[in-house]
Amino acid sequence: MNLMIMFKKLFLVICLLGFYASNAQDCNALKALQSVESYMEKNAPSYQNDVIELKREKEYQQFKSKINNIASQLTAKDSFECVALVAKYFHFFRDMHLQMDQKESLTKGLDFKDSSTVFQYYSKFPTVENYTIPNKINKKSIEGYWQSENGDLAFLIVKYKTPVNEYAAIALQSDRYYWHKNQIRFEFSHLGNGKYLATRWNNARNARCFDATLSDSILTIGTHKFFRMKDANTFVDNYKPTYSSKLEFRELSALTNYIRIPDFDQTQDQVDSIVKKYKSLILSKPNLIIDIRDNLGGNDDSYYPLLDYIYDTKKIKVPYTMSFYATDENIAIFEKDIRESEEFKKDSTRFLRILSNNRENRGRFVKPSFGTLKTDTIYPFPNKIAVITNNGCASTAEGFIMMAKESPRVKIYGTNSAGCFNYGNILFSPVACLPIEIGVPSCKVFFTHPNYNNLENVGFAPDVNLSKFKAGKWVSIVQENMEKSSSK
Repeated sequence: MNLMIMFKKLFLVICLLGFYASNAQDCNALKALQSVESYMEKNAPSYQNDVIELKREKEYQQFKSKINNIASQLTAKDSFECVALVAKYFHFFRDMHLQMDQKESLTKGLDFKDSSTVFQYYSKFPTVENYTIPNKINKKSIEGYWQSENGDLAFLIVKYKTPVNEYAAIALQSDRYYWHKNQIRFEFSHLGNGKYLATRWNNARNARCFDATLSDSILTIGTHKFFRMKDANTFVDNYKPTYSSKLEFRELSALTNYIRIPDFDQTQDQVDSIVKKYKSLILSKPNLIIDIRDNLGGNDDSYYPLLDYIYDTKKIKVPYTMSFYATDENIAIFEKDIRESEEFKKDSTRFLRILSNNRENRGRFVKPSFGTLKTDTIYPFPNKIAVITNNGCASTAEGFIMMAKESPRVKIYGTNSAGCFNYGNILFSPVACLPIEIGVPSCKVFFTHPNYNNLENVGFAPDVNLSKFKAGKWVSIVQENMEKSSSK
């Protein structure tokens, strides 16, 4: 290797480690957590809804006192645990859009194409080196080896007592990029009766908490299942998803077409192009299956081309709208972000009107306004549309589910969606002395249907629940169901 290149890599890693360490040395965990609490109380729609409107002030103050007491026990070296505590604080709110991200300054200049440099950078995160593996499997204990449903993640859970958590799930092996052997993937607090609070660390070492349950050698973390292994090398044989991760169209039979949409990060043009390409086929059959499993959302505009084939009326009232919470900080961050965006350059007049409206509503939610969508043509076919969902459907995907449910032609199959829709338009703000910035939604969603108001973390229930069937069979089950009804 060129010595100058090697020196630059070494210098970069030293700088990154030094920055992270200097953050920790100056950090007061309690003050850092209190700054997050103050920001949420002033600016978060979920605080206004989940604490003020639902009259949970007493419960919130008790919870805050408890975690602040834990924060007061942390030292300057415990910034990792302080970040975990921020995740626990976020978990109090039923707001799946609350998130955190590493400060850009930490990875500025890091070449993510260079695996060795990235691997060295992530070596600084905690590992568990001294632990005891139980000799016998205790089905009532969370300790032991576990694997994900499709076998792509395996870890060992061991006792790991900190002021914040009691157990740690450690990586069984290195991936030579993000993860070193024995680094912490999850942490757990035991709540009793097989219930836990799990803190997941993602590749970027951002934390998020999920409810977890242990039952019959199955550990459920959020919506994901993990299965107990006999040892580190004996994997359990479970199904792997058979649906595509790519946008695609297929003819299933003379009666039924199928469209797979793995995400709505596709541009509107991409979805529009596949719909236009197969338009004659779509209009020639009575049944259309739209499979959006594990679609985490994206851009609302992406699903608009599908609506022409779903509705039996030319005018549709949109069942939801977003309302901006116009606090001083939300206004300032939103205005800075929007003025620097490409969208502002393309349509500055519209955005200046939005900014003016935000300022006029300072200190409250901007009055919600429900819109309508219009379609040019009502097509006779398809007259039966099935939307297949699961607990991996979130955000914009749930917006599409709501829009689809407005049509009598549509039936939802699968399982509940994720329940990640009540809030949106995330604005980021740095946390002093911690290596993170917090992402807090600035908007609350208002609904035309009152029964949609409390679906955060619950999701939209299907008309036909397919949870007892393996995911690989869902499409054929839906197809059979639709074609039976078509033949009557």
